[in-house]
Amino acid sequence: MIKDRLDKGILMAINDSLFNMWRAVIAIVHADTKVQPHEINFILQNIKGLALSDEQRDILFADMRTPYDAEAAFCRISSPAHKESFFHLARAIAWSDGDLDDREDALIARIRALPSDKNDVSMMEEALSHFREIYVEGASEKKDVSLFSMVQSLISRRSA
Repeated sequence: MIKDRLDKGILMAINDSLFNMWRAVIAIVHADTKVQPHEINFILQNIKGLALSDEQRDILFADMRTPYDAEAAFCRISSPAHKESFFHLARAIAWSDGDLDDREDALIARIRALPSDKNDVSMMEEALSHFREIYVEGASEKKDVSLFSMVQSLISRRSA
């Protein structure tokens, strides 16, 4: 799809909802005050295929260097699918070093507590439940599970 738009010379930047989802995910990386190379690599791998404007790319790269307000970014996510993806990605990033730091957990909890409608709450709980099933209760015991494959599994469960 992006390739088709590139071939036609039409490349529009991603919408604000998806952009802010990534800003919120990147903010989670900073929550434990230890930004790990694998966390940055995961972000870079996932945003490289996005149709980012130069301004959006610059902002995301700046967010990787300097923490942005995750709660403010989350409040700007308008798509329920992007909100759900945020929770999948946030938990995966938080657990990627094998330890859910109290600060990461607290930040995700504050975001979960932000005002939202019943559908958002239900979706958030489902996303976190899938995370627990795949990572905490199952896949975390496998040595060959990568962060990327775990997130792909979470997202594919949702679309199945």
